[in-house]
Amino acid sequence: MSSAQPSTEVSKFDEFSLLIGKLDAKSGSLQTGSSAKASRTDRDVRYDFLPRMKSFNDKVAAITGAGSGIGRALALELARNHCSLALGDIDERTLAETTDLATRHSVRVTSCKVDVSDRAAIHAWADQVVSDHGKANLIFNNAGVAHAGTVEDTDYADYEWIMSINFWGVVYGTKAFLPHLKKSGAGHIVNLSSVFGLFAQPTMGSYNASKFAVRGFTESLRQELDLMNCGVSATCVHPGGIKTNIARAARFSGTMLDLSRNQKVSPGEAADRLLRTKPEKAAERILAGVRRNARRVLIGGDAYMLDMMQRLLPSSYQRLVTASVRLAR
Repeated sequence: MSSAQPSTEVSKFDEFSLLIGKLDAKSGSLQTGSSAKASRTDRDVRYDFLPRMKSFNDKVAAITGAGSGIGRALALELARNHCSLALGDIDERTLAETTDLATRHSVRVTSCKVDVSDRAAIHAWADQVVSDHGKANLIFNNAGVAHAGTVEDTDYADYEWIMSINFWGVVYGTKAFLPHLKKSGAGHIVNLSSVFGLFAQPTMGSYNASKFAVRGFTESLRQELDLMNCGVSATCVHPGGIKTNIARAARFSGTMLDLSRNQKVSPGEAADRLLRTKPEKAAERILAGVRRNARRVLIGGDAYMLDMMQRLLPSSYQRLVTASVRLAR
């Protein structure tokens, strides 16, 4: 029996990656053919034009929502990796706690009360970070809130509130820091979506809308950065159930409030019981994703399961969800 010979052909995906990587920024022309393929392995072809940040040493990272949860865990993990920090959160008390914990790792840490829904404030903060630290290499747009309620019962004000933080906060943070990241020569944008940016369920319409928007925005951004070849990249993160305060701090509307009054535990407490992944584990996964320049990072077994279900049943998964909700009543 003869052994299989390794293929010398470049896969279609690798060929497409190569074409993008060989884009001439001045002329817009593409180099193709055997000369472009010469002396490159498949791994080289796929990744040679993409920026990678294998080390956080001597880098400067800005983090929104740094007062608790994933934001705090990111700050402490980065500090352990000798990365200077610019921390932002709307809660000054928890922000001060994270700042104190991070400074114990002998890195430079600055902090600022930040409302991510305030565009002018975010741009001013980005400029201040560069003034304080001399540069900015990473922005983690992590701050977020949650809301539950049917579309019929949810007020316009609640839609505006959640979009102003979960979506516009990501847009403002990205646009405010991107010029500084490009100037640094080695930058990365990390935007926090959710498993609910991949998969929808009833009573989560406002939250789904905000997280799907983050996913679309970040995936488009990543492709633009690939084409620019400017030393900056982007990753979209989709956490499953993480043990943070987001469920307890969530807003509930209409029928969800009625439901909570008739239950022994609140919807927030019930959701909290399903949050199994520790923030520290999430932070490790996110930073590993940055190191390998991942386009998407899934966190938690539930995230992988729901992502797989959505891939296998891109529209009919909705029937499974509604059926499970009926059975749970």
